[in-house]
Amino acid sequence: MFSLNKAGRLLLEILYPGRCPVCDGILALGEGYIHKDCAGSLKRVGPHYCMKCGRPVLKEEAVYCSFCKEEKHDFDRGVSVYMYKGDMKNSVYRFKYANRQEYARYYGRELAAAIAARRDMRDAQLIVPVPLHPDKLLKRGFNQAELLGEEISSLLKIPMDAELVRRVRATRAQKELGAYERRKNLKKAFKIGQNDVKLNTVIVVDDIFTTGSTIDEVARVLKEAGAKRVYAATLAIGAPK
Repeated sequence: MFSLNKAGRLLLEILYPGRCPVCDGILALGEGYIHKDCAGSLKRVGPHYCMKCGRPVLKEEAVYCSFCKEEKHDFDRGVSVYMYKGDMKNSVYRFKYANRQEYARYYGRELAAAIAARRDMRDAQLIVPVPLHPDKLLKRGFNQAELLGEEISSLLKIPMDAELVRRVRATRAQKELGAYERRKNLKKAFKIGQNDVKLNTVIVVDDIFTTGSTIDEVARVLKEAGAKRVYAATLAIGAPK
């Protein structure tokens, strides 16, 4: 016999069937969050990755990727699930700009599993999604990083605070800028909502990791407020060079 919650979810699936995050096709009742045949088309980050940002390394014996050999990061370590290319790139675009909020159900689970597999992240005390500027949030209607964070929080039983870090300055789209301009673009873009952050470990969640400039700036303000360690958890990451 169905509980009210299960019955409610079933009715919701019938009335408003979800879409596969890969092909965007309608999911059949009871099919879950992704078409079985589509799951394998997303390229995952392999077992050999940068010990700083989590990007795949070109040589198995490499400790850091070429980016992290050249750049200093404010976050301590990072993890990512997929490579930001092909079907993943198209999926993230729909997730953010075509109101496919249901994608977060599958992707949040995938990112939660990646975090749980990392021993150093398991004892995190708080999840902080990278915030959007209020104007952009009003226009889009939701924050994709917050949706991912909610799923992760629910699955891993780690509290989430979407108000701790606020975006106080509107910035140009990062994808339009080079590495130096990205860092400059984000200066003083974020502010902590409280004076003292007495936390040992915080996980900052976002959808895409390219140069890491955004998470670096969030990590910097968190550490200035008292956080000891800040980890990055992103759905997809750019390719190595």
